[in-house]
Amino acid sequence: MSSRERATGSRVALAKRWLLVLAALAIMAASFSAAQSIRPARADVPADQVNIPVAGSPLSNIITASPYSLSPGFSPAVHDYVVRCQASANQITFTLVAKPPGSIQVGYQNGSTATVTVGLAESQAAVVQATDANNPAQQVQYWIRCLPHDFPQMNVSKPGTPSPGWYLTGTIVPGPGNSSSTYAMILDENGTPVWYQSAPGGAINVELLPYSKNTIAWAPNLGPGVGSNLNGAYSLYQLDTQTASTAAVSPGLPTDPHELLQLSNGHRIMIATPSKGGQDLRSLKQFNPAFDTTNGTIVDCLIEELDTTGALVGQPWKASDHVDVKESNRPAAVTYQGVPNVADIYHCNSVDVDSVTGDILVSMRHTDAVYRITNPSGGLASVVTWKMGGNAITKDQSTAHLTVTASDTERGFFGQHDARFRPNGNISLYDDHTPSPSGCSPCATPGPARGVEYAVDTTLGTATLVWEYQSPDGLNSPATGGFRRSPDGSDSLIAWGFKPGSGFTEVDSNHIPLLAMTFPNGDLEYRAVKVLPGDLDVNLLRQTAGLPRSTALPIAWQGIGGLTLTSKPGAASWAPNRFDVFARGPDQQMGHLWWDGSQWYGWEPLGGVLASGPGAAARSPGLLDVFVRGTDDQLYHRWWDGSQWNGWEALGGVLRSSPTVASWSAGRLDVMVQGTDSQIWRKFWDGSQWSGWEPLGGQTNADPAVATWGAGRLDLFIRNVDGTLGHRWYDGGQWSTWEWFAGSLSNGTGPSAAASANGELDVIVSGTANVPQRLQYNGGWRPWQSLGGATPQTPSVVKRDLGPTEVFVTGTDGALYHEPLSSASPARTRPMAPPNRGDASKL
Repeated sequence: MSSRERATGSRVALAKRWLLVLAALAIMAASFSAAQSIRPARADVPADQVNIPVAGSPLSNIITASPYSLSPGFSPAVHDYVVRCQASANQITFTLVAKPPGSIQVGYQNGSTATVTVGLAESQAAVVQATDANNPAQQVQYWIRCLPHDFPQMNVSKPGTPSPGWYLTGTIVPGPGNSSSTYAMILDENGTPVWYQSAPGGAINVELLPYSKNTIAWAPNLGPGVGSNLNGAYSLYQLDTQTASTAAVSPGLPTDPHELLQLSNGHRIMIATPSKGGQDLRSLKQFNPAFDTTNGTIVDCLIEELDTTGALVGQPWKASDHVDVKESNRPAAVTYQGVPNVADIYHCNSVDVDSVTGDILVSMRHTDAVYRITNPSGGLASVVTWKMGGNAITKDQSTAHLTVTASDTERGFFGQHDARFRPNGNISLYDDHTPSPSGCSPCATPGPARGVEYAVDTTLGTATLVWEYQSPDGLNSPATGGFRRSPDGSDSLIAWGFKPGSGFTEVDSNHIPLLAMTFPNGDLEYRAVKVLPGDLDVNLLRQTAGLPRSTALPIAWQGIGGLTLTSKPGAASWAPNRFDVFARGPDQQMGHLWWDGSQWYGWEPLGGVLASGPGAAARSPGLLDVFVRGTDDQLYHRWWDGSQWNGWEALGGVLRSSPTVASWSAGRLDVMVQGTDSQIWRKFWDGSQWSGWEPLGGQTNADPAVATWGAGRLDLFIRNVDGTLGHRWYDGGQWSTWEWFAGSLSNGTGPSAAASANGELDVIVSGTANVPQRLQYNGGWRPWQSLGGATPQTPSVVKRDLGPTEVFVTGTDGALYHEPLSSASPARTRPMAPPNRGDASKL
């Protein structure tokens, strides 16, 4: 085979690949449109990270058990990691290793190592809190994010030391045949995804908008081919409020996805791509016979400046007024809004503004050229000062054509992207070096994609290559890509676009690689940019990564007014459609509220002077037992016998918590409390008499919780003093040893627990930032789930026969709130709040 035949075959293969990419983008665009119609405007941040507190020595290593691999490998100086997870729950075992010769304490383990198994859902994070090796008086956090199963595979190498900063990029086409989806992402200087969000339709031009606090922007494919979707827009996601908005060009025009440039005054430069008919395209017929017409239609290119309200400033700059049809060097026939054979002759793909002169730099891929445009005040309608690259044809009489000098052995750039003004007056761009179609002039010679910088001399009419970095594999890029240099040229970031090994490479001024990231399974990116470390808040990135996360249950708290609560609630259920809720009011007396299957009744006062919240249990239908701590710290008991309330009965003890109670049969009550020694003590009623107080061990500083799912079975939960969850159980003959669960219970609040007859358990706690969280057992422990809202008190949870688990909490406004955690079977009518309803926004 001759070299010409090989070259032809290569171009055919690239063309086929490009057609497949366009088809994929068209499908993704349709998916994006569907996704946008149901996308919520706001997603609350679930406080769902699982904390693993480590006392003692600093850590020298964190090891994950197969098949979960920690990336990057552990270093005490690195604080963000990922493991690749499955769509279902992931039980990940971490081995924590103390720095020799020290030891660590993790839960109930002490020694040089500790092993912890944590259940994580996709996008949830485990946070290891350990002693700082550089300052033993402080702690550091190691965040380990559970990447979604469809997150693109990434290979990262770090041969050098890149400057600190954040890399923003995204995928716009999944690799052929793999299961990945498209994502916008922010990587740290180790190439680790610290923040990401699913991006249906692709994430084109992921960037941090300057002068807009914590706003990440990207566009889906707005094609097919070029921006032709009249409803298309950039997505603007604000990290600190989790709100999404959009940015688009003037009404009635399609927004092109290639560029969104925000200026210091808040104005935005964007590209619109309307069609324009009545064009003589005969000079382009050598590229496509369909262009042999004097009445053809082209895709125009309008550069708009929009103010902070989205209104047009001045007049747009229109390519068709200043760039001749004959300048097109690789026109493409596209189907535009249903019309076939529309000529995409310009394909504007980047815009930059000179911060000194206000001039505009526009890259047009299909002319193989970049254009400098004068920018008079009040608008963008102005002439082309010079054209660099492409053929020698110009339309504006004052336009100078700058030729690339022989110093560039590749004879210029072809199919370029991301043209930018440099502080020294030079021009940088990404040279895709895309092969030219037949009929071009000048044409691309075989060569690699590269990042290049040219020095411009308008007197000599030349552009001289002063710096380049070529793709190490020697291959060109059929499309996309980017090139950004630091102001002093010490770091250069090249995004390779649509080519094998799509990703980016960062090199220093001497061309020495510092960091490289590739998508090995064929996922393709558009561009990559780097911002300074202080431009983004790492804590905000961690909190909002992967939203909406599956660990946030979609529930809506229902408020019940009528009483201002000054304690946690206690709840019990003695029938499928019966709830009884107890709480301390502002007068320190106990109030009682009940639901009979159709409406709420109460609150009724039940007297007493309570020093704690109540614990309640139902021994059988119509029988209720309520326990509280009195002002003398004794345990007190009141009960409903089916017709009237009885008590108060003093049961002794010296309590330091609210009591908790469970009944495994009609004649049995087991009450647990925290004693003055901080351990748990039990007292039980066997049907005829009360036992003495029995110590059960543990160390807690909050309310305990007990649940039962059958005769002789008790499950006891406590808040360990380090904020984690402790658990032991009684099986009718003996107590188990304590087991430990990573997590974070808010200070001063304990757990609440409920069980069903089939052995299912629900544990509810007030977690990080006082957000209620759920830990569920159903054949195995599931990941922590955030319930949203906030409560300053220990929650209360109750499981009803034939119904879902119901959670009751005290809101930050003192009102009672509740919500079922799963759908009921059989279906039930949801309890409605009485007229004096609490404000759910305060929960």
